[in-house]
Amino acid sequence: IALDAAQLQRAELGLWHSDVTRLIDSETMSLDELVDQGNPYCEDLATTGPMLNLLRDSFNNQSIASCADVLPFCDSISKVPEWEVDGGRGFLTRMLCSETCGCSDPGGLFVNVQGCPYGRNRPCQSSAKFKAAVQSATCEEKSAEELRQFGPWISWISKLRTFGQTPSGILLGQAESLLLAQAMWDHGCDFGYNLSAQNISWGDCTAWNPALGWDFKTLEFFCPTSCSCDRSKANSACPQPKGVTCDELRDCVFVQNTYACRGEVPSLPGSIDIDIPSDSFQQPLLL
Repeated sequence: IALDAAQLQRAELGLWHSDVTRLIDSETMSLDELVDQGNPYCEDLATTGPMLNLLRDSFNNQSIASCADVLPFCDSISKVPEWEVDGGRGFLTRMLCSETCGCSDPGGLFVNVQGCPYGRNRPCQSSAKFKAAVQSATCEEKSAEELRQFGPWISWISKLRTFGQTPSGILLGQAESLLLAQAMWDHGCDFGYNLSAQNISWGDCTAWNPALGWDFKTLEFFCPTSCSCDRSKANSACPQPKGVTCDELRDCVFVQNTYACRGEVPSLPGSIDIDIPSDSFQQPLLL
């Protein structure tokens, strides 16, 4: 399969294949499937060669040397397949610079994952970096007041507001994104109760309502208690300290930012007798 000169002039997105027979399969693949096939390790592709040239051509800037040069576009808003709002630059940046744009980080400062091979059973969530992130997190949830001082939470709220305020006649879910941002600021991890009270069908902690058209990360990584992170959500961004889900840590003690669980600390068998004077009790014991 080949493109003639006129088709090449109209082409807006290209993927390079080492085997020409794979192009036949590509004809029936969705955009997400093509992105996954082109970036199976959720890494920066625009390091050299054709992919770096594609990034340069997309920005009409031949001086771009690496993904670091387009970092500000990691949260740029694109509408595909129309390539509206920013001309597709945000989508292409995240597709070609997935590592730089934090696509394998369930938290971090970036919230937009459109163009990343991100989602359940997709390359970013299957990557070693994603798994390391959820295993290094804790199941302790910050209060709303603490979250208002927490950099990534503040960043997500800011970018949701930017999305909602972007002049556009084709973006979906803009009004709802502003309500989500305000609920996150006011109520922290209880944002969902606030949205539901406003009769907004927002989805759940691990999946936004598709009708909203959002390509944002979900919030279970920051809100493991409110999002009921248990074994049923093991294939999500829920924290998994020690490689287990939060419900499996209920009998453990959280001390100095780590969990001490039964059988993991030294112990000696035996018993101890404690003599407590009767006048130590302010109130009589009721048996």
